[in-house]
Amino acid sequence: MKFAKNNQQRRPGASVHIIKETKMNKPIKINGECQFLKDLETPNPVNKGVYNLMITRRDLQLYIKGIKPHRHWKISDVKKYFGINGNKETLLNKINLLHKVVMEENNTKKGN
Repeated sequence: MKFAKNNQQRRPGASVHIIKETKMNKPIKINGECQFLKDLETPNPVNKGVYNLMITRRDLQLYIKGIKPHRHWKISDVKKYFGINGNKETLLNKINLLHKVVMEENNTKKGN
């Protein structure tokens, strides 16, 4: 994966940095114990982490336009699942970057 870990051993609260940088030239910090990274590591035919990433990307695009994706949808659930923080615009930028990195990684795995 294209994630740089602060420590080799995962400990609660450890953060993970994405190597690619955003327009602000700051790496994205992700909580190392978030559910997204756990789902991304599980080998399934349809990876739950990748699926949730795509759906969340769609939902955030709706949310920015003022449309709540469904009745029980909360932005705090997105922050908790992905282990990131920020407002709705920065969350969308971070999710788009995560999507790009994960899809590139999946394409290189399939190419080998």
